[in-house]
Amino acid sequence: MNIDTSGLKQSMSLQTQSSKKLSAGNTLGGMTDSISAENSFEANSKVVQAKDEMLGTLLDLKA
Repeated sequence: MNIDTSGLKQSMSLQTQSSKKLSAGNTLGGMTDSISAENSFEANSKVVQAKDEMLGTLLDLKA
């Protein structure tokens, strides 16, 4: 089973960008990137949860 990690990589990249901006004193840009990273992570976790539920349903049907 292949797991797509592109969304996770994007979330991590956004978080890294926000950390760099915050440490450089660009508070607004860092906060914006941090919120984007949080939203991206939340969306990705919902996708993983949906895949898990579908797999569970599929296994229940097979049993």
